[in-house]
Amino acid sequence: MQALLAPGAPPPPLRDVDSFERVQLLRIVVWFGPPCFIMLSFLWFFLRRQGVIPAWLFVVLLALNIPLTAAGVFLIHGGTSLASQGLVKTIEYFRTKI
Repeated sequence: MQALLAPGAPPPPLRDVDSFERVQLLRIVVWFGPPCFIMLSFLWFFLRRQGVIPAWLFVVLLALNIPLTAAGVFLIHGGTSLASQGLVKTIEYFRTKI
């Protein structure tokens, strides 16, 4: 890779997902996914039992549990990635000022 770069040029930023990010995503899937799915299911059941939602909407919401859980997993993963990048940039900023 270094042979492809011009002399003195900085290396390009990493664009792929490294193994640590994959492990973090897997941890979020394992720890957040099942509880989220179960709590959403109980919420839909509670609303159906109280008569707040009709039976057809209960079935639709149960079918939407998987996409909603997946969206939550990716939102948490994206948020934690952005937070860690912000922390690193903040540390680098103050490190250069000292």
